[in-house]
Amino acid sequence: MRAFVALEVPDPRVIDAIVAFQGELGRTGGDIKLVERENLHFTVKFLGEVSEDQARAADLSLKGLKVTGGAVSGRGVGAFP
Repeated sequence: MRAFVALEVPDPRVIDAIVAFQGELGRTGGDIKLVERENLHFTVKFLGEVSEDQARAADLSLKGLKVTGGAVSGRGVGAFP
């Protein structure tokens, strides 16, 4: 399975801004697949193809982390070809 580590987007205002930007991208006519609103996230690390055992191990390791909130800013746009 393809796996990645990601952060959810908890602020509906940020989600609205991203969806509006996606609308602009969609109007360019490019051959792109936009992420559905309910699946929006910030990818921290793409892990690639992993086995179910590897995915479970990564999940357990990540659940053990103590992560506190903070400010995030972004610039630019990227894609997975």
